[in-house]
Amino acid sequence: MSDGKNQKSERLLSPAEAADFLRRLADQFAAGAVEIGAVSVELDQEVRLKQSVKTKPDKISFKLKLKYEKSLLPAGMAPAGHPALNGDDDEDEEEQEAQGRPGYKSLKKHMGSSFKALKASLGQGKPVEVEVVHSFVHDCHLMCTFTGKGDPRYPQFIALADRLLATVEAGDLESARAVLAEMEAQKKACHDEYK
Repeated sequence: MSDGKNQKSERLLSPAEAADFLRRLADQFAAGAVEIGAVSVELDQEVRLKQSVKTKPDKISFKLKLKYEKSLLPAGMAPAGHPALNGDDDEDEEEQEAQGRPGYKSLKKHMGSSFKALKASLGQGKPVEVEVVHSFVHDCHLMCTFTGKGDPRYPQFIALADRLLATVEAGDLESARAVLAEMEAQKKACHDEYK
């Protein structure tokens, strides 16, 4: 893979064939190495899993993406033109993902859509799945690991996120709506100050 070439494939599978493919892939993950075409990739760190579902009036679709990325350069080395060598404080999305966390922009976008969905559900008085809130709160904690993006506001935001989870776990939708409103005010103030 040192020649910089990419290998991609796309196949149309029946649900049964897809299940067989995913079982074989799971066995390879469990064994610690995945074969993709002629390339064998040893897995010695975390794999990122992305799932998305889109529903429209006339169709539904979902996407499943697994991403494993590992630098093949010695520690501390970066290719020419890389932000680490240029002194650029704003790390790019791929570099963030290589460090085991999503990039700032993609995380912010994901959190925005999650926030809207939570606000809509709670606004309609609908119960929210605890797993969805767990995921959102996890994203809040991740967001607060980015320096220079609102650090002084992070402790209060994290406290609100944790309160949101506690209220949803307790089934207290009214309090959850109030906490979400506080989070929205915090978010707005942070964006006004740091954008």
